Amino acid sequence: LDGSPAGFYFARSHHLDHADKWVIQLEGGGWCYTAAQCLRRVRHEQTGSSRAWPNTLTFRYGPLSGDEAVNSDFYKFNKVYVKYCDGGSFAGDGEAQINGTILYFHGRRILKAIIQRLMST
Repeated sequence: LDGSPAGFYFARSHHLDHADKWVIQLEGGGWCYTAAQCLRRVRHEQTGSSRAWPNTLTFRYGPLSGDEAVNSDFYKFNKVYVKYCDGGSFAGDGEAQINGTILYFHGRRILKAIIQRLMST
C-alpha cells in the first residue's frame, strides 16, 4: 500500500524428483474498506508495508514445513510464502491519494510478477 517493495520467501526443494512441484501460500490480510483502514495499515501494520518484514522466514508449520513428520504431503516441494501488502487480496491494480498519501493497490501486478519470477527459477 505504501509503495515499498513487495516480496516473498522461498525455500527451494532439495529433492530432484520434486523440483518441479510447488506449494505457494498467499498470506491473508483482508481488505481495507475505508480510507482510515488503509492509512492505518500503511502506518502501523505489516499488511500495508514491507518496511518491517524480516529478511528471512522459517517454514516450520503446515504445508510449508520441510519436516516430513509435520508435512508428509508437501515437505519435498518448493515452498513459497507471498507476503500480503496491498489491501485488496492480490486483486488490485490502481492507486489512490488519501489525505495527501498515495496508496498503491498493486496486488494483481505483485502476484503476477512473483509467479513470473518463480517460473524462471
